[in-house]
Amino acid sequence: MYRNPEKVSNVSDALKRSKWRGDAACGDRDDPDAFFPEPHSGARGDLSNPRELETNLLCVGCPVRKGCLTDALTPIVVFFPGLPPSTMRATGTWAATAFSDRQRLRRLSVAEAAERLEAELPERLRQRIEAFERRHPDNDHPGCTGKRCRRARVMLDDMRGARSSRASARMGSNT
Repeated sequence: MYRNPEKVSNVSDALKRSKWRGDAACGDRDDPDAFFPEPHSGARGDLSNPRELETNLLCVGCPVRKGCLTDALTPIVVFFPGLPPSTMRATGTWAATAFSDRQRLRRLSVAEAAERLEAELPERLRQRIEAFERRHPDNDHPGCTGKRCRRARVMLDDMRGARSSRASARMGSNT
């Protein structure tokens, strides 16, 4: 269990505590459910899933990813009238991490878990991209999920384009 859980009187109070939310890359998404796959949809744990790749790519470039990760790692103790206190943890994708990623480190302090998850991020993203590209080699293959697959591919191409532009700029400044 995470050390020092936050105590609030209801879930709504817990959600309002984060001042970073207004600047989050996901704040204006038309599909917030993309960050919370259904329990038995097959999306959880499927590295090649375009929905999860799309959310991870969005999170990687988010300016408030560290605050989001800290909130996702911080347990919330909720008090419901007539019931014992209940500890809740954030589910879904937060700061390019899945619930299982965060759960694996629940015995560490929030700061230690956040540091480890940030260090693991490039490898987790690499694995997800490779799995996606193996299963979805292009936009017209038989297993393609249509719009979501195309959006994930566009985001991936945009990310690669930004990287190659930065690399070209660095090479140009070295000459």
